[in-house]
Amino acid sequence: MSFDGLSEAQIAALAGAELPSHFERVSDQRWVGEARDSVRPLFEFVAMKGATYSACWGFSVDFVPTLRGRRLEWKRTAARALRDLTIDPIDESGLVPSWCSFNTNSAPEQICQVARDASAAAMRAFGRVSSRADLVAVFEERSKIGFERFSLANYLPTDIAWGLLLVSLGHEQEGQGMLTRFCNAFEVDSQNPILEKACAEARALARQVSACSDRANIC
Repeated sequence: MSFDGLSEAQIAALAGAELPSHFERVSDQRWVGEARDSVRPLFEFVAMKGATYSACWGFSVDFVPTLRGRRLEWKRTAARALRDLTIDPIDESGLVPSWCSFNTNSAPEQICQVARDASAAAMRAFGRVSSRADLVAVFEERSKIGFERFSLANYLPTDIAWGLLLVSLGHEQEGQGMLTRFCNAFEVDSQNPILEKACAEARALARQVSACSDRANIC
């Protein structure tokens, strides 16, 4: 059964029906979960050549700004969330896997099956991350994997997100090294007010972690 010209709204309705109900649809092809420890899971179908949509997912960190052109901007809400860490099945093989992709000629049953399979894979990844420390562990793990397409280093947010996360866990020197690399690579002023505010928020979170640890030791 052919569905030539299937609209994005129709695709979203079919795919969204297979996603967990607690994920908020923020655009035709993007869904965002609730923030836990400043980290939001994000699932989306990305438009590709040949009227094809392929699933990818990842995490958005509320206190990590995004770079648009040469401007840093906040993305603190579900509606503005963007992937700071991306998990894309295409990166692993360099090809578009059939289990996580469909096109506008696909039957509704196929779109729903793809949504089921892709969202199940995403949920397994999301289940591993319930804190900033968990997300840092995923960054570290993925930095050691050999990919056929994009590696972690190919994604623009890697250094700023990973760096700020490290600062937020009290690893100031290592985190600042990544932030310096980000600023140098994208010609961002290290004293940019938004970046300085992000660093201040990250340090405040680190102090909370330290205070909790001190209380635990006293008890």
